[in-house]
Amino acid sequence: MGGLAESPQSVIRWQMTDRLAVALFEFDFNSDGIVGNDEIKLGHSKKTNYLHQLPVEVLLSPSGSWTEDTFNAHLENSYQAVKSEALSHADDEPFGANGLVQASYRWWKMFFTDSQSIIGNITGFKGPIFYLNGSIDAQTDFVRQTAEIERYTDQFLWKPEIVKVEGTGHALGQDPIFGPLLPSSLELIVNTCVKALGPSY
Repeated sequence: MGGLAESPQSVIRWQMTDRLAVALFEFDFNSDGIVGNDEIKLGHSKKTNYLHQLPVEVLLSPSGSWTEDTFNAHLENSYQAVKSEALSHADDEPFGANGLVQASYRWWKMFFTDSQSIIGNITGFKGPIFYLNGSIDAQTDFVRQTAEIERYTDQFLWKPEIVKVEGTGHALGQDPIFGPLLPSSLELIVNTCVKALGPSY
């Protein structure tokens, strides 16, 4: 459910660069190829995409507006800075925020170094695979993940079954990233589990 099929390295780079660029330029309301700070504030207030969950200040341009080139350059610099900071830590250092330890730095560093496809790691699995993914998932994008699964389809004994859950996000709820889980999604999960267990269940 909302699982990662591509590599950790590719998904974090997408999340920190292309995903942000696409979402921000949805605020180009006059379609002139430039997103001004006023447009950003308006789009942010409308809550039309997941960017409303970020402080609007982190989206604003110091010069008053972004072009695609200037925003992409800004995102690339930001990505490289975060990557450099992550890799500067020892593997066994605690990683987290606000006093909460989430994992070790080894886990966080994996997202900048591990280029092995997740679905490629389990091609030897001999049971059925059901992949449930929301159509508006902003964390593990449906198109990206299903394309990665399809690359490996012929290496599985059972062809993975991809289920696109329309109008839902990462947690199979109405939000692109967060829950709560919709009752219809819960029912789908239960039915999928029964299906996975087979006719003898």
